[in-house]
Amino acid sequence: MDDILPVSGTFEEHLQHLGSVFERLRKAGLRLKPFYYEMKYHYLGHVVSKAGIKPDPAKIEQVKLYPVPTETTKVRDLPPIITSLYLILFQ
Repeated sequence: MDDILPVSGTFEEHLQHLGSVFERLRKAGLRLKPFYYEMKYHYLGHVVSKAGIKPDPAKIEQVKLYPVPTETTKVRDLPPIITSLYLILFQ
């Protein structure tokens, strides 16, 4: 397992979520390595911060730089990340 990112609406709810995560890890016999708290995470093409969850600007830039298809059949060849980001940005 690489990352565990519990997301909560309030501080109290976050403490409850962390308790659940720690309990499940204990039952599974897993241990955590300590790390320093970060205010912003890049995770699965998104930036998670106090401001919320937003698409990663680096990924958006990749979409902007991707060549525009000139034929209708080439649209099917677009990488899934472009399709996902297009839906996020333009809907």
